[in-house]
Parts: sequence; structure tokens; C-alpha cells
Amino acid sequence: SAILLLNAGHEATVHQTGNAVRSILMQGGDVSRFFGPPEATAATVEECLRFDAPLHMFARYAYQEIEVAPGIVVQPGQTIGLLLGMANHDPRAFADPLAFRP
Repeated sequence: SAILLLNAGHEATVHQTGNAVRSILMQGGDVSRFFGPPEATAATVEECLRFDAPLHMFARYAYQEIEVAPGIVVQPGQTIGLLLGMANHDPRAFADPLAFRP
């Protein structure tokens, strides 16, 4: 079970690290501009998580009945697919969702 825990625990970290490196390099120019003061580094990390998350979809289960939208009721035990990748690119939440802007 320790091997399973190790493999399951590191996958998201490995994927996020790779996604972050790619996202930063795709911006071109001097990448050090993203890592000046601690605030800039923190903003870059947050933007990397938003821009290209390690998991784009995952499932959860409802614990209680809930109406998620008018007429759409989720029952206890029902699977809910969460689309993190889509939520992080929602133009209602982000002014320019396809741009990398720490």
C-alpha cells in the first residue's frame, strides 16, 4: 500500500510541474520576470494552477440532495463530474481566460 500511496500522491505534482514549465516557457522572453519578489512568484504559481491544472476533470459524490441549477437536482450518492479545466477558463470568472497573466 505504500507503493500505491507514493504513486497516487506524486502524479498530480509531476503533471503540474510539467504543465507549469510548459506554460511559462510558452510565454517567450526572459522567464525570470515571473520570479522576482515573492508576490510575483506566488502569482505565477497560482496562474499556472489556473491556466493548465494537473487534473481537468474529477468525480465526487453528493452527500445530500442539492439543486445545482433550476430543475437540476443531485441525489445523495450520485456522481458529480467536476470540470476544473473548464471552470478555470470561464469568461464569466476571468476577463481573458485563455491568456497567461500572473
